[in-house]
Amino acid sequence: MRSEIKKHIRRIAQGALIIAVANAALRADSIRMNAGGPVFTDNAGHVWAADNGFTGGGTYATAASIANTATPGLYQTEHYGNGATLEYVTAVANGQYSVTLKFAEIWYTSAGQRVFNIVINGSTVASNFDPFAAAGGANIAVDRTYVVMVTSGQIDIQLVPVTSNPKVSAIEIDAPGAPNFSDAETPGGSVNGTNAAFSLAHAPNPAASLLLIRNGLALSQGRDFSLAGSTITFAGGDIPQSGDTLAVWYRY
Repeated sequence: MRSEIKKHIRRIAQGALIIAVANAALRADSIRMNAGGPVFTDNAGHVWAADNGFTGGGTYATAASIANTATPGLYQTEHYGNGATLEYVTAVANGQYSVTLKFAEIWYTSAGQRVFNIVINGSTVASNFDPFAAAGGANIAVDRTYVVMVTSGQIDIQLVPVTSNPKVSAIEIDAPGAPNFSDAETPGGSVNGTNAAFSLAHAPNPAASLLLIRNGLALSQGRDFSLAGSTITFAGGDIPQSGDTLAVWYRY
């Protein structure tokens, strides 16, 4: 298919309590890091670097199933700051970037037990962020994406504790003017004849870029299914049945 969707990014990103990229070279493409976990390849073929280069803090992992994502492995690990600010700093060329932080509450069991502020390049982009409350429960994936204009040659992400330890499951920094593509991704969700909703790893942007294939046939958005953010919902009379195969292509 399109040549640009074959460019799988491989970059070493740093993660943890105080995270500083050792390579000072400016980066022009995506940086992906699996906080608290090993190298991870998602079902779109993107490689997420293993957590490394941290000072202090700690890591935790769970075997519990993670809902609301097609890539649960990214959310089953975390790196947390042990009562201190969790910081990520990387050198980049000046310009506009999107920074996506991935979370799932895999330790606490109710809202209000983990709360922190998110600060990027000195600006507070989220106050009193609670992963449990934002996701609607434990073991549910929730992402937050922020647009950052870089003028100082770096992106500095700080997760500042309010209640308990700040944490993050994965970090993705996308370069300016470089759209990403998901190629032959399998939507997350049970294909069982009753489940109508399926999740994507990202929200298609633009929404019209989504191509959904079921059993080798292209489906029509608006007629066969609807799209809201990163969730596909099939029309009531045409829910995927056991044995059906689904695959999607889209820009994000």
